[in-house]
Amino acid sequence: MCLMLIACNCHPDYRLVLASNRDELYCRKTDPLAFRGHGTDMLCGLDLEGGGTWLAAARSGRIAALTNVREPGRMRADAPSRGLLVSGCAASDQPLDQILEALMRQPDQHNGFNLIAADRTGMYYCSNRTGSVCRLSDGLYGLSNHGLDTPWSKVSRARELIAGVLAKPGELDTEALFDVLLDDAQPPDAALPDTGVGPAWERILAPIFIHSDIYGIRTSSLVLLDRRGHLRFIERTHGLPGSSDCPGTRELSFSVPGTRCT
Repeated sequence: MCLMLIACNCHPDYRLVLASNRDELYCRKTDPLAFRGHGTDMLCGLDLEGGGTWLAAARSGRIAALTNVREPGRMRADAPSRGLLVSGCAASDQPLDQILEALMRQPDQHNGFNLIAADRTGMYYCSNRTGSVCRLSDGLYGLSNHGLDTPWSKVSRARELIAGVLAKPGELDTEALFDVLLDDAQPPDAALPDTGVGPAWERILAPIFIHSDIYGIRTSSLVLLDRRGHLRFIERTHGLPGSSDCPGTRELSFSVPGTRCT
């Protein structure tokens, strides 16, 4: 996943608003959003090559999402799929802090990742490139392919745009959230990071919405948990040429036990 915005208690009607874009090679086969697992207890898309996912929400109320750390010089071809961390975390009944602490004790097992995970005990962030687990306080966070709130142009712009949507009075406008995820404004070269992929790819990867001949945003997703304990998962597939995706919007939902609050 390329970009994730996480709003904890930033809207009067929602405990959590998570908006994300998933970028990937168009040729990598993917299964769309569906209930999976024993008793269909988890919602997620599925990476058919690695077997994992990038964003998952379980009926228990546990949510997990991941971005890769962009560091081409440190990639190991034999490392296990990072997407399995998301599905494993969301499906587990082990205490969340214990799962994340265990991951941090084996930082070299996987290629670089950032993992956001939440349940009724709180919202957490960890990365095997920092080796620490951080419990997040209320607020709005941005995450791309570096550390949490790294001020890349796309992260700063997306946070500003999302904050504007959340601040509008009345019902949360989900179409306005998707409009933010479609923003393809190109930052100037002076604002580009240097992550080792070269200037041409830095330009391609710099906007909120990425598109090129072979690589780009495959899906945009919203996970919305309201204060009555109702969770909505909305996935919009862009169906770009060369991908296995069928364009369209899927919305699935469930109620999370024991999370109703006022």
